[in-house]
Amino acid sequence: MVAGTTPSVSFSIRYGPDFSAAGTAIRLAGMTSSSTSSGDSWSSFDNAVVPAGSWLWIVVDAVSGTALSLHASLRFS
Repeated sequence: MVAGTTPSVSFSIRYGPDFSAAGTAIRLAGMTSSSTSSGDSWSSFDNAVVPAGSWLWIVVDAVSGTALSLHASLRFS
């Protein structure tokens, strides 16, 4: 996230066969990023297996402060 004034972004990463539907959250508790220098990372997920042929998307749930941008990288293994 690019620094603004006390930025915080709550979001979820979801997947499913139809991205216009609600989808399945990979982490049920959601995610909140507030780091402006080193980033935040998560390594435990409730639904970590994304089926082949699924769409994968980010849903921003809330923003506080001045978050200028949110950068996300996903690594699959």
